[in-house]
Amino acid sequence: MSTKFDLEQRVMECWGVVDDIRIVYTRHLDGEKPLTDDEFANDKLGIEKLYDIKFYNLFSTFEKFLKEVHESKVRDNSEVLR
Repeated sequence: MSTKFDLEQRVMECWGVVDDIRIVYTRHLDGEKPLTDDEFANDKLGIEKLYDIKFYNLFSTFEKFLKEVHESKVRDNSEVLR
């Protein structure tokens, strides 16, 4: 079961993308030793994969939440008609 709270949690997880990108470029620009092109690319690919998963989870939770809201309304309407 997905609740409004579950959906809100998934949305908040995705907001972290900005902070995660900032961490990578700060490490690259302000670190003792700049990252190599490969290291920088690997960090960016890691963020990409992580957020593919997070956004997939967000959309999955959103779909479940909408389905449950719809089923609840249908159930409530059918009880009124009885």
